[in-house]
This record gives sequence, C-alpha cells and structure tokens, in this order.
Amino acid sequence: MVEINPFDVSDKFGVKAEILSQDAQSIDLLWQKFQQYLAVNYPPKEIYILYNPITAGIGNNLLYLDHFKSYFFMDRYNIGKLKNKDGYHIYYKYLPLLAVGTQSLQFIFNFPTRNTYEKTRGYLPQHATWLGNWKYPPDNIDFNLKGLDYIDSFVSICHKKNITCYFIYPPVSPASYRLLSKYKQFENRLYLLHANQRNYNSNTLYNDSTLFYNHTHLNEKGVQVFMKQLLNDSTVFNTFRH
Repeated sequence: MVEINPFDVSDKFGVKAEILSQDAQSIDLLWQKFQQYLAVNYPPKEIYILYNPITAGIGNNLLYLDHFKSYFFMDRYNIGKLKNKDGYHIYYKYLPLLAVGTQSLQFIFNFPTRNTYEKTRGYLPQHATWLGNWKYPPDNIDFNLKGLDYIDSFVSICHKKNITCYFIYPPVSPASYRLLSKYKQFENRLYLLHANQRNYNSNTLYNDSTLFYNHTHLNEKGVQVFMKQLLNDSTVFNTFRH
C-alpha cells in the first residue's frame, strides 16, 4: 500500500521508518518478507500493518516486475518461496545470486536511482488522480479471506520479539468502506487476539475523490491528509513520543 510515508514518520520522531510491504501484495507475501527481515536485522520497535478485508485475501499473482522488484531490498531474501504464484518465472530464483549490492541491481535492471530501496525506503508516491464512479465501489474485489491465520502469526511473533504491533485500517472511499464493513471475520479475529487496531476511515474527512486514485488507495494528496491525521494521533507511535 502507499498510504504511509516513512519519511514523514522519520521527520516527526527522529527514527528510521521503512516499508516492507507493497501495493497489491497480500498478507502471505508480507509475512515471508517480515520473517526474512527479522532473520538478518534487529527487530523493529514498532510495526504497522495496514489492513482491511482485502488484505486478508491471498493473491495468486505476482503482477509484474515493477511490483516484484521490492523483493530485492535484501540480498538474502529467498525468492523461491514465491514459485507457486502466477507470474513467477523460473529465472527469478537466480536473481538473489546477482544481488551483491544495490548498485549491481541498479545496473542489471537499469532502475533509476530514485527507485532504490535505500532512497525510497519502500515508498513511491502515487500522483494519479481519481478515475471511476465515486458512489459505487468495483464489483470485482476478491474477499477470499484465506489469509486470516497470518494475523495470528504476526501477533505471535511480535509478542515473542517484544515488537509493538498495530493494525491500521487506512482510509478508503466511503462506498468501499460500507462494502468492506460487511465482512466481520477479519476484525473479529483481531478482537479475539486483543490486537491493537486503529480505524482511520471518516465520511467527513475522506468523502473527497481528489484524495484517491481508486476506491481503496489514496493518492499523494490523500496520503498527506492521512499522515497528518496519523501523526497527530497520540495513541500510536507511543515508543517514540517523549
């Protein structure tokens, strides 16, 4: 997702913030990334998982290399775990062997410098403007909810590693929020786990199509509104509020 700007978090609290997930990647891929991140890094003090019922679905497609390239944020990532996804190519398994450094990856794929993970921290602003019918959400959203067990996994590992874990429901269009609110299994699982939840949807603040580029994603203008709301919420980022 593109709803969190890690640089705003860093500027506010003087800490390093990074994004491990990416737009259109489901919770199973985030879980794989997070496990590998913990294997070779110190545990973060806090982790924020953006959630809604769509997040609990298990995607079957890796989409295209532009989305896939975030897996190269770390040399040791085992990309072979993704071979069961549609869009996986056999040569992908050799890419980590080439990842001897960010510069070599940039050379191999000719990625612009601004898109390297060290410079973006996983955040790429979305400047697209709204297209579509504001009153009606798309009818092709997949609510398979097959990823609910991963919520348990995140809560468990964060408890074990002494990581404060928040589940953040970022703003979606009011029409989408009404639709998503019908799927109670996701939030019920979080309640059963006594997970920290924060819901930032507001019919007043986000009933504005100029803040979105589709029904479930904010554009850069919307991110600026959301980040102001999030950073001013005294119930989150408690580890860094002195």
